[in-house]
Amino acid sequence: MDINISKAKRVELREIPNHIGDTICIYGHVHDFKVVSDQKIIVTQIDSASNTQPVTVEIAYGYPEAKPYLIKQLKNNTVIIYGIVTGSYDKPKVVSQFFMAEDKSGEQLAFFKEMKAMQRDTNKRSRARIVSVELLPPDPASIKKENYKHFSSKVNKKIWYCDMVSGSKPSDDKTATELYLSDSTLVILIKNKVKEKFKVTPETAFLNKQICIKGTVIVYKDKFAVNIINPKQIEILPDH
Repeated sequence: MDINISKAKRVELREIPNHIGDTICIYGHVHDFKVVSDQKIIVTQIDSASNTQPVTVEIAYGYPEAKPYLIKQLKNNTVIIYGIVTGSYDKPKVVSQFFMAEDKSGEQLAFFKEMKAMQRDTNKRSRARIVSVELLPPDPASIKKENYKHFSSKVNKKIWYCDMVSGSKPSDDKTATELYLSDSTLVILIKNKVKEKFKVTPETAFLNKQICIKGTVIVYKDKFAVNIINPKQIEILPDH
């Protein structure tokens, strides 16, 4: 997923649900964060005075050596973040590869002032302090339970969802390929006729890759699935 900074829309945090699929630029204060080392991401909570509900931002980093630097930049700081809005209206998430910390902005100081001008009640902007940083991946059982609850409310609704492909197998009737995501709750269903339209073999090309999928959630066996009818519904995020 390429993030074209020049095309980013400057929006307030509370406007994010209206921009699913858009590249955006947001301004807010780091409320809390958690490092998920095995996925090379930092799951960050951003808030502002005009948006009392923190927004989830996943910041990807390419090299382990970058992690301490990023943590230092994020601690109790105000940032500008560029990213793409994924998820759904009631549960949006920003996937990011680039941010700027306010006290490290340097020549970007004028840009920070411009972004501040967009915010309402900036003099009352949240200044919550981080009391702890957990450097452990989230509990898989909790993730599965939460995601099951999330997808059960999305049946027959369109979503944009990003996760890692952890495995695949043919369907029981051999008419489709099932791709499994790391949360093991949502199945990506690719029927054989649709599979022929792909320029790559999905089972191998997507394995252990972070992908984003667009489509309608359906009930499939004891899980949920997105039925792929066009290869364009799947997008591979770039390696970091």
